[in-house]
Amino acid sequence: MDWPQISVVALGTLAGKWLLDFLKSGWDHFLEGRKQRAAEQRTIRAEQREQDREEAERQRAATEKREHDGAELTRLRVRLCGCTDLVAGAGVVGDIHHFFFRSSLYLNYEPNRAFLIKHPADLPERAAWGLPEDDTTTLAEMKRDSGALRVF
Repeated sequence: MDWPQISVVALGTLAGKWLLDFLKSGWDHFLEGRKQRAAEQRTIRAEQREQDREEAERQRAATEKREHDGAELTRLRVRLCGCTDLVAGAGVVGDIHHFFFRSSLYLNYEPNRAFLIKHPADLPERAAWGLPEDDTTTLAEMKRDSGALRVF
């Protein structure tokens, strides 16, 4: 081999090495991008799982609250149905007003609002002092109207 052939081989080897280094750095860049995207996807999935868990916890708490409120309203309805005089029934109506004051979300249901309008919050005081003869509120009506009360 003579010198011109050696320099061509050396130039070819040098160009091949540069090309190989260029391809290797491109491949490393591609692999690093994939690793970064995979890490981002893992982070996104972990955040989504956390959000799903929090949403499930909120729904569970809301369901428990509805069940508790439903049990409390049922207890008040049963108490009202067990009353034998208007004064005791009016006291339970006051408790029902207090229940809906604490849980105003349930006022979106029309029968609940209608009960509270028909049987006012001051009914216990009015019943204690004697109801006027023209008052249409009776114990039987309160018992019947309480059947429409609902927690949804």
